[in-house]
Amino acid sequence: MLADTVRTWVAGWAVSRRTPSPVAQPWGFYIAVTDNPAEVGRHVLPEAEESLVRDAAASVTVPRTWMKTRRASRRPRGGRRSSARQRWWTGW
Repeated sequence: MLADTVRTWVAGWAVSRRTPSPVAQPWGFYIAVTDNPAEVGRHVLPEAEESLVRDAAASVTVPRTWMKTRRASRRPRGGRRSSARQRWWTGW
């Protein structure tokens, strides 16, 4: 389910910013960002597993390539789940 959610989000993000379609990678997805001097591309990882992060980072060949991933889930006191907004890094 998480993989489907990430795939859908990545596709929507690319369409909304008129970038090329996301490219599936072993660690997640890569999106080339056109017409933005502050960012040339972004890797989107569905999980922040060390091996996935290392593989994605090793593939970076140019500056201003961003990496986005879901942060580890944390339950606040009282055991309630945090909102979806709190589980994702800001800036997506």
